[in-house]
Amino acid sequence: YGSSVASQLIDDQIIQSEAKAAGVSVSRETVDEEIDRIIESIGGQEMFESALEANNITLEELREQIRVDLLATELLAPDLEYTEEDVKDFFSQYSDVIFPEETAELEEGELLDFATFQERTEEIFIQQEVQNRKSTWLFEKRNEYRIQDNSTAKPRYGFLTITTNIVNNLLEGMGSQEE
Repeated sequence: YGSSVASQLIDDQIIQSEAKAAGVSVSRETVDEEIDRIIESIGGQEMFESALEANNITLEELREQIRVDLLATELLAPDLEYTEEDVKDFFSQYSDVIFPEETAELEEGELLDFATFQERTEEIFIQQEVQNRKSTWLFEKRNEYRIQDNSTAKPRYGFLTITTNIVNNLLEGMGSQEE
């Protein structure tokens, strides 16, 4: 898992650096609200704790992942272009997945009312669009920062390269002294 962990750490650092540069932050309260949503969506505190254990993650590690995801959303969401119609289409297509309990309570043939769920649907739509855009944005940022992931690529400046550069610099220095 080395290369995937290294890649994730690099991506997280880019997001945090870009957020700092943009003056974007996420409060602990906002992260806690997301955790509360997760707890509610998976059936309560006991199920939540079981899920943490099953995924071998601590609450603090989850809290940090959520914080970084929210920072990415804060950075990328302002540049998204979409219409209310896009959100309605998203709701029509995924409302049963987004709101399973509410959908289960409906009579056969009955549909959820978009206006009732519009705000939460738009939040989820934005999160989805940010996730779609994030990989391209991170790729661009990796190139901009000139990041090299040594877990997947050979280092550009290995021991021999550095040694060769030092020797060449010394020889050049000696050559200019003799003149």
